[in-house]
Amino acid sequence: VQFGGQVVLTSDRPPKEISKLEERLRSRFEGGLIVDVSNPTFELRTAIILIKASERKIALPIDAAKSLAAAFEDTRALEGALLRYLSEKGKNDNVDKIISKITSRPFSSNEEKKKKTAPEKLLEVFSSHFEIKQALFRGPRRKKQIAEPRQLLMFVLRQDMGLPFEEIGLFLGGRDHSTIIYGVEKIASLLPKKENLRSSLSQIRKLLWG
Repeated sequence: VQFGGQVVLTSDRPPKEISKLEERLRSRFEGGLIVDVSNPTFELRTAIILIKASERKIALPIDAAKSLAAAFEDTRALEGALLRYLSEKGKNDNVDKIISKITSRPFSSNEEKKKKTAPEKLLEVFSSHFEIKQALFRGPRRKKQIAEPRQLLMFVLRQDMGLPFEEIGLFLGGRDHSTIIYGVEKIASLLPKKENLRSSLSQIRKLLWG
């Protein structure tokens, strides 16, 4: 620093929210440039995974890239998904089936934190976000305004928290595991096409896990 260098510090909150930080340090840090580094947008994630696929000489269709970008929000998870794609491609030439398999399997760069989240907490957040009573998520109604949020809940329980399909089915009113598989795959196919669905997923993830 004394020779004109610069110091870059990272934290999970701004200086004013760090309670144990000395006032003189807080003042010094706030006098510098503070940048909020958030997850890349859907479009940027799509570009990132296409670039990484090109670097590895992997022929990744644009629709497949969009599906992966919609399902995984951070770059570490994207790289893991791309490696899975490469591994599966050697066994199966059906791109749609490969993408469906990848997006329905749990992968998280924040795995321990998510595993500690109770499904009941997730249901509470979904109920508040969509303004739907918790009982309706577990009930038999199939209207779109209930069915789609319920399927998104299935997706997060599986893809983020890693719960088995059977356990998700029991949690959501005793549904058959095949219903859960269908719901997870349905959301995986809709995410690249529906911005409002991606937005809801992003907001819920941020609220739960930051």
